[in-house]
Amino acid sequence: MHSVFFRKPEPIQENSTDDRWKWFKGCLGALDGTFIKVNVASSDRPRYRTRKNEIATNVLGVCTPDMQFIYVLPEWEGSAADGRVLRDAISRRNGLNIPQDGSQTEEVNESEMIRHCEPSVAWAEWRDKLASDMFTSWLASRSSR
Repeated sequence: MHSVFFRKPEPIQENSTDDRWKWFKGCLGALDGTFIKVNVASSDRPRYRTRKNEIATNVLGVCTPDMQFIYVLPEWEGSAADGRVLRDAISRRNGLNIPQDGSQTEEVNESEMIRHCEPSVAWAEWRDKLASDMFTSWLASRSSR
């Protein structure tokens, strides 16, 4: 599996007024995994079968606020959990790396740290609607040029 870095991301500026991104100051972009249906040999189908019983590959993508991909990690089996794919992306020699800008970091309150999270239908629906709205807005801005 080969990951691809397309370009260096630029963080969301402190003075951002964009209604979708102003809440994410300092963030480099958004990442998510997606399934892409594939044809594989019968012997490989169990590894590529998703929780929705489709045969697919799991692909991790990272994009900038202007919908440009900056990182892609393809070729994971559909049965692979997103966390496993993300851990792989972070552990690669030239993989996904979160840069440290050297700025002063705040003291971390251990009791406020998130130690576990589970997906929910409400979150998935909210995320899908946000992605759809952002894409529709982006398409509209491109067609008005």
